[in-house]
Amino acid sequence: MTRGIHMKGRKHSKETRRKMSAAKKGKIPKNLKRLHKTQIGKNNPRWKGSNVGYQALHDWIRKLYGTPKFCENCGTTTAKKYEWACVGIYNRRRKNWKRICTRCHMISDGRLKKHLREDHVYGEILQDRILEK
Repeated sequence: MTRGIHMKGRKHSKETRRKMSAAKKGKIPKNLKRLHKTQIGKNNPRWKGSNVGYQALHDWIRKLYGTPKFCENCGTTTAKKYEWACVGIYNRRRKNWKRICTRCHMISDGRLKKHLREDHVYGEILQDRILEK
């Protein structure tokens, strides 16, 4: 029998999947083992500091501080989505970032006014939704 073909078209049983899962618990994947603790952050040779790009900075903030679960502006915890918004200088300092819901983020950036114009494609629909809140 050729290697790899013996399972073609078949599925592992629930018990086998549970055993395979248990065997992997607590083990660090090979791709994460390579990065040593001494090469995280500023010690990494590829560290860019303040020359980092937009998406990389947002990813770094999300990785370090986690995904926001509430809004620091309106205090809601029931919004569908929360974001990290830069409120000061665009850098890695926590004091320059705020956890806010998408609605508050759009208000602070001035994007909500643009979308609420009546000549905008969804202007009337959005106005009705905003007025309901």
